[in-house]
Parts: sequence; structure tokens; C-alpha cells
Amino acid sequence: MFCLFVGLGVGLVYVPTVTTVQRWFIVRRSTASGIALAGTGLGTFIGPNVAGVLMQLVSWQSTMRIFAGAIALIGVIAAMVLHATPESLGLHPDGGEQTNTRAIPLSSKGKDLREASGTARFWWHFGAILMGSVGLFLALVHINPFAREMGISEAEANLLIGFVGAGNVGGRLFLGGVGDKIGPKRLLVWLTFSLAVLNGLWLGLAGFVSLAIFAVLFGAANGGCISLYPSVAANWFGTKNLGAILGTLYIGVGIAAVAGGSIAGLLFDTYHNYAASIMLSAVCALVSVLFIVCAERSAPAAIAA
Repeated sequence: MFCLFVGLGVGLVYVPTVTTVQRWFIVRRSTASGIALAGTGLGTFIGPNVAGVLMQLVSWQSTMRIFAGAIALIGVIAAMVLHATPESLGLHPDGGEQTNTRAIPLSSKGKDLREASGTARFWWHFGAILMGSVGLFLALVHINPFAREMGISEAEANLLIGFVGAGNVGGRLFLGGVGDKIGPKRLLVWLTFSLAVLNGLWLGLAGFVSLAIFAVLFGAANGGCISLYPSVAANWFGTKNLGAILGTLYIGVGIAAVAGGSIAGLLFDTYHNYAASIMLSAVCALVSVLFIVCAERSAPAAIAA
């Protein structure tokens, strides 16, 4: 029940805020998405550390109550100052002022969920997000035991998970800007392909330093992909009903979160090493690249906003 309500709460916060960012920006949409989504990575990094400090002072029950109060307070304040569309403040996306109040708002353009899900492009993009997310959860779950199998200390093995998270935040912050320059779909293809290459390198790594470099780079590439998924969806389907569209697309992330670590664990139990699991991650990344290309070619030109 706890996990159910946590997942519901995350969905009710994550999707509406990500959707709002897509409506407020067009020219720098990928950059804005990356900055906004970096908040989830930063929270994942800060939250456990703050909880650790609090539990040295109070019980875990009191720690949870403090977190609940802080989330409610900050969340409500953020929701109150958030405006769903720039038109509600007399603005255009990217901060420009409206000169024609009768003009059709850009945020009203686009497909609804029924129309979007009726296209092949939608399902190719769903598959790309699912396959592209498998490797991240596989690495987060198994890079620690992989390092321990190599004789790396527990402290250093735990640190590798933090490096994946740090790289993820950095990728969300800085790679979105690259997407604005060369196009979010093109960068998404290259970053997803780099995940397959990095997995290939992972198979041959030995030692803490090389694994740490891999963890940062792998996290950064994944973070870049995460910041680009909503931008690509906004360009393809518009922003009119983007919340419903993204909410459905992100079901793929949930499936990947369950499947990535579990299947990798099953493969390890079967073959008694991580080679098959890492190869699975690489293959999923390559399939994701294929799905993105298929999505681009399966439908007409992108909707502007």
C-alpha cells in the first residue's frame, strides 16, 4: 500500500510539472526540461542523506513525518505559483509577450491521448522509453554487487551508485542544451546508442577507478535521455494533452524499473556472472535506438508546440 501511494504521488507531481515546462518553452525546451528534471535526481541524492542525519536525532517514524510535512508544504507552495500555460499570464512560450489576444494559444495545439495512441509513432516512442530505461535500473541495482564480485570494498561499491546518480543529474542539467542546438530527437538517438557502447565497455572494466568513470558517464547519458523524452513527445504530439500522453508513455519507465533489475538478477543466478545481464542492457539500448528511428519515420512532420 505504501508503494502504491508513493507511486501515485510521484505520478501526480512529476507528469503535470514536466508537462507545464513543455508548454512554457519551445526554443529552449530541452534545456528547460533538463533543469526541471534535474530536481528529481538531486532529491534522490539529498533525501537519503538528510534522512540519515535525522534518524540519528529522532526515530524513523518522526523522520517520515518531517519528510511528509516538508513535502506537503513545499509541494503546495510550488503548485500555487505554477501556471499551466504562458497564455494565462498574457505571455507566449519562451517569455515573449502576446500581441494578439485572439490568437490561438500554442498550448491548445496538438493531439489528445486517443489520437496520439492511435498512431504508430506513439507506440514506437513508448517502446523506446521502456527499452532505454532498462539499463539505468539494471545498473543502479547491480553495479554494487558487480563491484563486490570483483573484490572492491563495500564502501567503494556503494559510492558507485552515487556516481551513477551524480552523472544522471549532470546529464539532465547540461545535455538538454545540446538537444536545443542539434535537435532533441537526434541527440536522443546518439545518447541511447552511447548507452549500448558504454555497456560494452562495462564488460571489460576492472578496478574502482574505471568503474567510477563508467558510472558517471553512464548516468550522464541516461540523464540526458530522461530530459529529452518529454521534449521529443511535445514536438511530436503537441502540448494540448501532453500530461495524459506523458503519463501513458511513462508506464514504460515503471515496467523497466521492475524488469531491469529482476531479469538481470535471474540471468546472474543462471550464469553466475554479469556478462549476460550487461549484454541485455546493451541490446535494450540498441533496440531503443531502432524504435526512435522507427517513430521518426512512422508519422508526418512534428507539431510545433
